[in-house]
Amino acid sequence: MRTVLFSLVVSGVLTIHAAGGESAEKPVVPAVRIGPSAVWKAGPEFLDRVHGKCGSLSIPNLGECFRGVMEESGASPAAIAFARRMDNDAWMRAFRDAGKVGVAYVTYPFRANENNGVLLVNGDPDLIDVDDFVLPMKAEMEKDAVYAGLARRFPEIGFWPGDRYSTDFPVVEELKGGGKRLHVGYALRNGCHACQEIGSAVFAFDFGADAKLKGTKLMKVTDTTGKRFSDPAVPVTVGAGKEFSLVLDGNRTTGYAWAVDSIVDGKVVKQVGTDYRQPSTKGVGAGGADILKFRAVGKGKTVIGVRYARPWEKGVEPLRRAAFVVIVR
Repeated sequence: MRTVLFSLVVSGVLTIHAAGGESAEKPVVPAVRIGPSAVWKAGPEFLDRVHGKCGSLSIPNLGECFRGVMEESGASPAAIAFARRMDNDAWMRAFRDAGKVGVAYVTYPFRANENNGVLLVNGDPDLIDVDDFVLPMKAEMEKDAVYAGLARRFPEIGFWPGDRYSTDFPVVEELKGGGKRLHVGYALRNGCHACQEIGSAVFAFDFGADAKLKGTKLMKVTDTTGKRFSDPAVPVTVGAGKEFSLVLDGNRTTGYAWAVDSIVDGKVVKQVGTDYRQPSTKGVGAGGADILKFRAVGKGKTVIGVRYARPWEKGVEPLRRAAFVVIVR
């Protein structure tokens, strides 16, 4: 099996580095807390100006020209400082405060693909590109039954960035002791960047109360070839008054079942029931699907947290967790 990891080198060791890399030849830029003042709301003509004025140049002149166009277009000193920190390769189009850790949504004007990115900022490390990591991803995913099933069906399975445009993601979860968990989604595709999406993987980036990154772990792999509202990397959008279900692969013969962990806003969504879909095969130990049923009671946005655990095991960390963004219109 050949697995593509979009510039990720797979290993069993977690290694973190700042976006743009490090070089002994460059001066160290002091860490400055990143916030909404660094957001640059570029107009629709901005990219045309950048490409028209800078497109024929090469690095480093290309980046310097890009930053110059930002200055000419009225970008704030904080926005220009952020672009410089990104080696003049990107600007920040949106920012989300998640407490001691923030989320910066950036645009890369000169990339052929993946022009949007997500950075976790202000923690320790102070700037993390979620798509520029050395993670123990491959080994962890290959232990997952859903991923293994996809890999058998699609030998050219590839691993790519998920939605990096919507500011609904990553989903932020509060942890005991004041820490934060950010659920970051990745797309599983049948080969190339533009090929069919066949699934998703969600990894958690866990930060302690001191904002230090404690590590990452696989939360859920989803087969998206035939199911709706089963992928935590995609928002659930429904009309007010409608009912909907989350369909989650599970195997009750093991004692594990999916259940609601939390609903952030009960004025938007309420749970109305549960069900279990028996496996389609009669094989011993075959898995089915847990169906969690909800009603959209009011317009707004909320997050539904779910856990895959044995109900009788108290004080034991669930085998899997996931968080779904729900938008009720």
